[in-house]
Amino acid sequence: MITASDTKGLQQPNVSDGQRFTLFPELPTELRLKIWRLSLTPRVVELHSRRAHYAMSDNAKWHSSCGNPAALSVCWESRDEAWSFYSVALPIGDDDRLERVLYINPACDTVVVLGDLDYRRLLDLFVTIATLDPTRVGLRRLGLSIACWAHGFAGATLRIWARSLFSELKQFYMVMYTERVPPAKFRYGECFLEECQGMDPFMRASIGRSGDGGGGDSLMIVGRTEMRVMNLSFISGPVM
Repeated sequence: MITASDTKGLQQPNVSDGQRFTLFPELPTELRLKIWRLSLTPRVVELHSRRAHYAMSDNAKWHSSCGNPAALSVCWESRDEAWSFYSVALPIGDDDRLERVLYINPACDTVVVLGDLDYRRLLDLFVTIATLDPTRVGLRRLGLSIACWAHGFAGATLRIWARSLFSELKQFYMVMYTERVPPAKFRYGECFLEECQGMDPFMRASIGRSGDGGGGDSLMIVGRTEMRVMNLSFISGPVM
């Protein structure tokens, strides 16, 4: 998961010719491949819909303003390693209505769904990712916008989903971002999650406490662990 402390590494460095490592292609193949693998890290990617869930057609595509990992665009060697790590190519729509794919690793990447949504659409997403996943394990880290729970029976709904669709999640995040789409200037960039301080009492009151004997002050257990309350931030990609 990308956190606030990781963002410095996402900025484009100003590197002079004297600082470039031009001998990289001459390194042993095993060492080059190890370096490429070390560059492949878990990501946070957002998905959103163009319309509210009640106004969408049954076959409406997901959209995303996130970019794909840089290793996919460096050379054939890095691309092969990236394809092996980010093994799911999720079809999505784009702002210009052209289709593309978003590469994810469902075992370690976090998918954050913005805006409101219904159970059927979320179930379709889980099924699609599991079907595309060579391991058939499927998505293990999910974030949902607080906008999904803006109703009086939010706690009961989440408890039902926690016992069914979310039962195998390793981590569930309640994301304090209420807009249905990312910021307008965010294109082909990176997302990161950051702890939302001071929100636990509100979440216990509005969504509910753990029902598994985890203590009166514990947040609800969703999947295998206690849910976490996070802020979502966006880092714009390079100018295209």
